[in-house]
Amino acid sequence: MNIGELGIIVNHVCEVIGLDPDSVGLQSVTKSAESYISANGIKNLTDFFNGGTDHTSALVKKLLVPETWFFRDNEPFRYLKTVVKERKSTGLFRILSAPCATGEEPYSIALTLIESENPVYFRIDAVDISEEFIETARAGIYTPNSFRSDLNPEHSKYFISDDNKTSRIHPQLSAHINFIAMNLLDDGVESRLSSYDAIFCRNLLIYLTRPAREKLLSKLKKLLRPDGVLFTGHAEIAWFAQNGFVPVANNKAFACRPTGSDGNSQNLKSTAELVRKSLISRGTGTSPARQTLSVKPAASAQYRRSVVEIDQSVVKTEAPPAVTETVKKAAIKVNSLPAIYELADQGNLREAESECGRFLAEHEFSIDGLSLMGKIKHALNDESSALNYFSKAIYLNPNHYDSLVYMSLIYEKLGDKTKSVIFRTRADKAREIR
Repeated sequence: MNIGELGIIVNHVCEVIGLDPDSVGLQSVTKSAESYISANGIKNLTDFFNGGTDHTSALVKKLLVPETWFFRDNEPFRYLKTVVKERKSTGLFRILSAPCATGEEPYSIALTLIESENPVYFRIDAVDISEEFIETARAGIYTPNSFRSDLNPEHSKYFISDDNKTSRIHPQLSAHINFIAMNLLDDGVESRLSSYDAIFCRNLLIYLTRPAREKLLSKLKKLLRPDGVLFTGHAEIAWFAQNGFVPVANNKAFACRPTGSDGNSQNLKSTAELVRKSLISRGTGTSPARQTLSVKPAASAQYRRSVVEIDQSVVKTEAPPAVTETVKKAAIKVNSLPAIYELADQGNLREAESECGRFLAEHEFSIDGLSLMGKIKHALNDESSALNYFSKAIYLNPNHYDSLVYMSLIYEKLGDKTKSVIFRTRADKAREIR
């Protein structure tokens, strides 16, 4: 299979789930696709699309690796208790958890509400694109890796310990949750779901393309009640605040409500401050709930050139009818970030800066894109802007080696030896786990 065909497959799969490959590293996505194609003996596009096997779903499963545990980030669950306490209605309280991965989040929500001092009748719909994750969640059997946060003593009665060091969810808890395998971005999913008082949609947005983010936003607005609350990820609250939502007063909950809903008494100034904090603060930040792939910079010029060459090979590739024209066009665009690297390598810094700015306008959460812009700003002696971009990259991935190294170098240049040592130490630790 040539690199053009590989590009078509990568972009087809990313289009299906709305994944922005640059948000996790195009090289990592491509390597995962190459590994799957090689292991399954796929020789060409016909084998992939018409070979009698749903290779798209299988490759999606390979790209999605859940990284979650019970009560990950406690504050959102504490704030959920406040939402229940302050609600005016006494009817059914509906919650959506999407993506729910292997179920730790919806079970944490259920534990929060079932043991709340304010009794509430509730129902949780838990949605994920992976049927395998949904089956794991329904089974409700977990290893110690799912218990990285301390549980409250009253929660222990909802877990049944097995002899093989696993714990099973008590049926009394699972009875509150409806697990559904579906792609939240598919057309018409709203008709299969309800109207919700609370939606947990954390750390999904940062992996999506701009069109997919806008589509998700539209669906969430339809699914959330006008007085409902949306729980997002640390790096996502700013985007929602700029698109029809207002952050709640508790900025550690990373939650927001639709603009104009009851309880939104914050003015624009306080909202802007919350947005600013979410963009630059690393205080309580953690890595995303779904760590799709390990993030590694496309470091070698040889690799970058090989991706740029997709442009030529993809034009010559004959795709079977199953490949849409949209997918073929998308494949031609996969070279954007490596092409900017090429411009910078050639010394065309101003052009690279301009192109990287356009790239980030479409891929706001691209770690490698933010880091590249930091490198360009550093080369242009704009150290303040460089630090800003590197800080954002490190916020999204605290172990982003390139950004940590540059932060250390810049602070050393600025005479701040303390910060330089701190970031150098962090870079050394990040290098050990790469």
